[in-house]
Amino acid sequence: MAGKEAGIKGLPDSENLGGVISVRFDPRSPCLLNPPAPQTSRISLGMPADITIYHVTGYAGLTPKQDLRGHTLIFTHVPKTAGTSLDYILIALAGARKIPFYRAMGTIYGQYHGAGKKESWKDFERWPETALAQRQCFISGHLPHGAHRRVKRPYFYVTMLRDPVSRLVSQFRFGVQRGGWTESTPMAEVIERGGIANDLQTRQIAGIMDLTTPCNADSLKQAIEHLRSEYTVVGLSSGFDETVKVLITLLGWPEIAYGNRQVSEGKPSAQIVEQAEQAAKRYFANDLELYAAAKEIAAGTTARLFDGTASGMQRQPQVLVTVPGLRLGGKDAGIMPRDYFESNLRPSLQQQGVKFSTV
Repeated sequence: MAGKEAGIKGLPDSENLGGVISVRFDPRSPCLLNPPAPQTSRISLGMPADITIYHVTGYAGLTPKQDLRGHTLIFTHVPKTAGTSLDYILIALAGARKIPFYRAMGTIYGQYHGAGKKESWKDFERWPETALAQRQCFISGHLPHGAHRRVKRPYFYVTMLRDPVSRLVSQFRFGVQRGGWTESTPMAEVIERGGIANDLQTRQIAGIMDLTTPCNADSLKQAIEHLRSEYTVVGLSSGFDETVKVLITLLGWPEIAYGNRQVSEGKPSAQIVEQAEQAAKRYFANDLELYAAAKEIAAGTTARLFDGTASGMQRQPQVLVTVPGLRLGGKDAGIMPRDYFESNLRPSLQQQGVKFSTV
């Protein structure tokens, strides 16, 4: 947003702070995660003008068959499947509703996610039992299926999966950005040396703990069974907004206005895509089959989880906002009345060139 010479119009007492738009507003209007002292609250915007904010509402006409609102949510975060965007939504929601959010930090199967990253399951094993037993929480991380064994209260699983070729392209480019290898490094070489784990999605969903354990037909069968019987919500990165709509409707969440996180810039080269297509056949055959099964499962989500027929958007009284570069009251996220979002925040950002996509 550098170069803007005026504050955001339509919001009270706005000013320009050297390319970062800052806005003060009555703290009694938007209800922030951590309302500041009575003087002023602040929204600051330090993001590109061409960003798109995705605004997701619930499904009208659907009633959950089961009340899961007090259950612990376990998110199996498969790398490069839009999981970071969902993580930030969970973090923001946890702050708004005072629900503990626990993330197992680190990589999985020794893959390169940055220098010095250790195994996330080792971090998870260090968590005290009391943290997982006493009350509802959100659990996330690059963990294989099986985290529920430490949860001594009602829970349900959520995961996001992605077309194996697209996911592989994204993970390879991510490794380049993080300095794990260069763009000229053969993709097969990276996989052979363990920088990227073969059949990653199948391994995680099947519950395989390490890269030395073979991922075979039995693993694929186990993974598909877990998707069908253990995972309440199976989302696809290509249908991320639909997955968020399901979660809003299922759990009574506010509407969500979010921005993408950890997205690779620009299009991949034709050479990288070609390498990924070849590598998928050789190293990700089980993932290709798992993803085909996941698409079928995801297509039946509303019939499986809800009574009724989806009939458009169901508006919620509040909107949770979590967008990279958008600060609310000094925080990375905020929750506000829907009327304030629609009549003030949205039009003010649109005047600055920010685009919105509402579903």
